Amino acid sequence: MEGIEVEITAPAAASDPNTDEVLVEDDVTVVCSVKAADASATVDGSSVVIDVLGADGEVVLGQDDKPLTATGVPTGEANEYSAAFVLTRVPTGAVSFRCSAASVDKASGGKDEVATFIDHGPTIVATFPEVDSPHALKGVMPVEFTVTPSPLTDDDEGAEVTSVTLSVAGALIEAPLLAQDDDDPTIYRAEVDFTDPALFKEPPPEHTSVRVEATNARQPKAVTAVSDYAIVVDGKGPEIEFVDPSPNATVHGETVVEFTALDSGAGIDLDTLELSLTGVAAPYKYDASKPNVWTKTGNNFKFRFDSLSTELAGVAYQIIVSIRAQDRAKNLTDGKVLVLNKDDFAPSIDLDPGNARGMNGQNVCSKSYDPLYDALSDLAQVSVSSNMLRAIVYDRTNTGSGGDVYYMSGTNRNSVRLYVQPDSSKPILKDTNKDGICDDLAQDDFKYVSLTALGRDGSLEYDLDGTTAPAVAGVCQLPASPSTPSSRLCNNTSDMYGVVQHDVGTRGDEPIVYALAPAPSGFECTGKRWDLSSVTQSGGVSASPDGWLCLAVKGRDNLGNIGVSRPLRVCMDDPAVTWPGDGLPACMKGAPPPSCVLGCTPPPAIPAHVYRN
Repeated sequence: MEGIEVEITAPAAASDPNTDEVLVEDDVTVVCSVKAADASATVDGSSVVIDVLGADGEVVLGQDDKPLTATGVPTGEANEYSAAFVLTRVPTGAVSFRCSAASVDKASGGKDEVATFIDHGPTIVATFPEVDSPHALKGVMPVEFTVTPSPLTDDDEGAEVTSVTLSVAGALIEAPLLAQDDDDPTIYRAEVDFTDPALFKEPPPEHTSVRVEATNARQPKAVTAVSDYAIVVDGKGPEIEFVDPSPNATVHGETVVEFTALDSGAGIDLDTLELSLTGVAAPYKYDASKPNVWTKTGNNFKFRFDSLSTELAGVAYQIIVSIRAQDRAKNLTDGKVLVLNKDDFAPSIDLDPGNARGMNGQNVCSKSYDPLYDALSDLAQVSVSSNMLRAIVYDRTNTGSGGDVYYMSGTNRNSVRLYVQPDSSKPILKDTNKDGICDDLAQDDFKYVSLTALGRDGSLEYDLDGTTAPAVAGVCQLPASPSTPSSRLCNNTSDMYGVVQHDVGTRGDEPIVYALAPAPSGFECTGKRWDLSSVTQSGGVSASPDGWLCLAVKGRDNLGNIGVSRPLRVCMDDPAVTWPGDGLPACMKGAPPPSCVLGCTPPPAIPAHVYRN
């Protein structure tokens, strides 16, 4: 099948690397001449194919694992075709090029092959550091690599290594920092100190490189091999930021601490991420296998704990959360601390508290007064309507030695409700945690009315109050002289001349007086009068709104701690109900009042108290 003459004109053939010129570049253009041997054949230009063959005679794979084969392209010269190839994946050593073509009628064809060598320079193998490995900015990073000749033939003189250089983060590392092994000179070692000002005028960037260059003795042109790969030089630990709760937040029971942790350089070593809590001896290490404790979404982490657990039982009021972690370069994060405050106490609630005094900014006490004024009191005799009712709701929190500011969650203002048990033979309160103190309602279906917080209003009377000393000795002082009597609220028509609030320090003031929703103005601006007949049916019991009733207020703080008041027992006389004899209900004729509780002691009354006004 002769008739087409094919000849490779470039590159030139080479059989001895010591005398012949070999390929030393990463790319090559193969040129071949293709023409008909006589007038009987015509060359099919589209059939010209050029291949790169390895030492085994097979077509070599190039980038993307595609064969190094191409259709010849006319060069512009008569009968000449060429193709360009990138030889970076062709191993150092023997390489051949083949050019083939056929006639238009496919009746004849021809081919040519040229053998030569490709030299990529000495062989460099990096031992340490590894590609993309992290390293601390402070400290010494060891470097180790080997450089060996890559001879094209057994007697190849040009393969000898003539020079080796090392650069780290752009800094040239020379002898004596770079040295060859005494026993094996192909091994090179160095120790690089990133804090050495002689090498680095400025700290290297986080993402930098290790570069080794090795040159051989090839003639007429030496070949330099390059190993250049990325490493990470990290000088700071992971960045940790708390997301929730906020600093000095109050907690009770299950608590979720949310934070972000990231490291743009070496990356976080999750095996070192740990969270510590005050009172717990061992830190909690991040453990993805415990989703009830740890969850991770990207750089966002959540940790759950129970402030009521036995481990935290010894913590009086403050839980300190600290988080630490290392990055993969062993840089430790700056300490991140979140202070949380336990609030395991429910609000104290009372419908008939002890007398109170207000204290102004000069620590002067007001006259003693009933903080609820003319609200219903225990064992009162009342009518069906025109009853004024108010409650004190005084939030509390954990305290401990060494603390002078106490944090509380605050009363949930929508939770304060007045409940009525119309059947005095049954209790209104019970003990749920078996500590002997009544702590909740005796049943869930009592009728109720919601109470509304009253805002600070009016002014207290600062007077000598006779010779009576302040209710709490040492807290406030008697006024030096009498003050002008204060006006009553609601255009001087109400029974109140001042409403104080609870000073909760960092959270400002909190209402403590609650009443039936007050009208915007007028006589009832400090609480509405109340018709008891609207709440005398409860739990399927229909009782006459006449006789003893049990009343109690229940509320909770913003963490769910539930508080109840001691029962308020009132004797109600409904003129619409006629009793035998003198017409008075039994409670007005000496019948003993009910206890209103089920086998428990009522919560204590709020004693005489000083409120900051």
